[in-house]
Amino acid sequence: MSRLGALMWISMFAAGFVPGATTAAPRAVRAQESSPKREKTAGDPAKPEDPAASEDMNAAADVPAVRDWRHMSAQERRRFELFVERSFPEVWSELHPQRERDARAYNKRMERLAVELMPIFEEQAENADRAEILIREKQLEMRIQEVVAEYMLAKDEPARAKSRALLIDLVGKLFDAVEERRVLDIRRLEERLAVLKQRVAENSRDRDTIITRQVELHLNPAPVPDDAARPKPGAKPDDSPQDKSP
Repeated sequence: MSRLGALMWISMFAAGFVPGATTAAPRAVRAQESSPKREKTAGDPAKPEDPAASEDMNAAADVPAVRDWRHMSAQERRRFELFVERSFPEVWSELHPQRERDARAYNKRMERLAVELMPIFEEQAENADRAEILIREKQLEMRIQEVVAEYMLAKDEPARAKSRALLIDLVGKLFDAVEERRVLDIRRLEERLAVLKQRVAENSRDRDTIITRQVELHLNPAPVPDDAARPKPGAKPDDSPQDKSP
């Protein structure tokens, strides 16, 4: 059974016939958390002079929003296809011939595939190492679905026992990959926490200076750029520069 065929079969089969316990374990193991983001709290506004805040804003600006395959440009589609070809070669080996043979069916499959893989594709722009783990997780998930389908189609007990043993191995590897990603997320959270602690310590040390500077900004706000072009109160029209070119 082909990889994509197995995915389609198991999704339809699980919808009405597979007992819940059969697929519950893989789903529980493969639960994915979002990449840790810095949370904004009251009294901690993101200002341009705040290095940590600026870093977070720039990173967010570099990551594109999740897009639908139907709305991608030709260049964006090609980038996503290269990602699938490089990260999921077995899937691409089945999709590639279909692109020329049946474009309509190919696009339908790519729409479904983009829903699953686009978040990982976009994760590469910000966290390449985390995306690498997510790719491994998705590869294991796909293989688990195949093995579950093989188990359901098995004709005898030895075949089912073989599939079950393989499933135990794959679920164990998926568990290890998820834990590896969680350790990575924890380490990054700890790094951000260290930066926040350092910032709090520095602000406490420079409390009086920061308060004085903030008071001055409130009392003497920087002029709006457009105000420079406006005539000052009491100024006459003749006071404005005139073009004296011949």
